[in-house]
Amino acid sequence: MPVDHVATVYWYLADSQWEQPVLQTLSLSLKEHGYHQKTENDIHALCTASAEHARRQQTAIFLLVGEPAELIVTTVRLRSISSEFLIIPVLPRFNEAALVQLMMCGADAYFSLKNSSALLMAQLHSLLRRSRHKNLVANNDLNHWVLMDEGWNIRTPKGAIVALTTLERALFQAFASQEGHRVPHDILLLAISASEECAQAIKINRLGVIISRLRRKFEQIEIELPLKSVHNWGYMFAAPIVVHE
Repeated sequence: MPVDHVATVYWYLADSQWEQPVLQTLSLSLKEHGYHQKTENDIHALCTASAEHARRQQTAIFLLVGEPAELIVTTVRLRSISSEFLIIPVLPRFNEAALVQLMMCGADAYFSLKNSSALLMAQLHSLLRRSRHKNLVANNDLNHWVLMDEGWNIRTPKGAIVALTTLERALFQAFASQEGHRVPHDILLLAISASEECAQAIKINRLGVIISRLRRKFEQIEIELPLKSVHNWGYMFAAPIVVHE
């Protein structure tokens, strides 16, 4: 089961466990399957290396070895750096309570030292296959704005991922749902006011002010938002938008 595209495996050893024969066996198996491997014992060094990996948009897998409490913290920090990382906590034994927390914090899978290296290779192969498919889809959407993560993030054609507020999410969902991404004022106001959280904001701000604030948010990261005003009617998002859940 060879690696079908370059992937680097980062071992994070929260304590001195590298001498365990089972870890050495896993490392040898990874090497035989063509994975590049690096080892870190310090969380700050790990985060620095992972940030550089994210900047280069390269595939990275993180095998985190240690006690659940520290692995939860490490998982959260890695996931905050990139949503694309493949994170697998490695526990001495099955611990359902810890695994629930780890998965909720962003882990993609888990592995027990009681399991075989064959199972780990199969897990990595599965994760990489899904990652490759996701990247292919992303490459097909290079000229699109992509509404993702149930609408809470939007990816720009340049690849930047911008987190959206409840108000902003409602606006983008309205544009994405309409033919030609043209939406009249009344529909936009209905979309925004659908959330009770936004009701007060609608009373205070005109729709034009809200749109202006949204434009400024993207201008701050040097991205021009392709929103056009349609005189006496509404607004148009003058670029393709696709929705990925």
